[in-house]
Amino acid sequence: MRGAAMSGGIFEGGPVPQREDVLRRQEARLAAAVNGLMAGPEGRAFLRWLLALCRCFEAEAPAPGASPLAERLLFAEGARQVGMRLLRLLEAADPAHFPNLLLTREDDDGSDGSGKRA
Repeated sequence: MRGAAMSGGIFEGGPVPQREDVLRRQEARLAAAVNGLMAGPEGRAFLRWLLALCRCFEAEAPAPGASPLAERLLFAEGARQVGMRLLRLLEAADPAHFPNLLLTREDDDGSDGSGKRA
């Protein structure tokens, strides 16, 4: 009864979903979102921006004895971790997403990402 009161009665009368089921459904929704983003040039631009913002392809190391850099490193690594999670999500949604994201040149040449001019 206490669990039903804490959940606001959401699960009253039915089984409480297992954590694995909830996580699996969440991953499926996120994969669908990534697929939707990859479908258009704006979505691909967003994903490239997010990966760059998260500094996925950069590494930093503090200089010896420079403690302010150690704090910066910790922050940067946290941001990179978000980007790495996004990379895993891209890979799980479709292994072709990440290479396609990197090879898409719509920002440079005005194409739709298919290699042909719009």
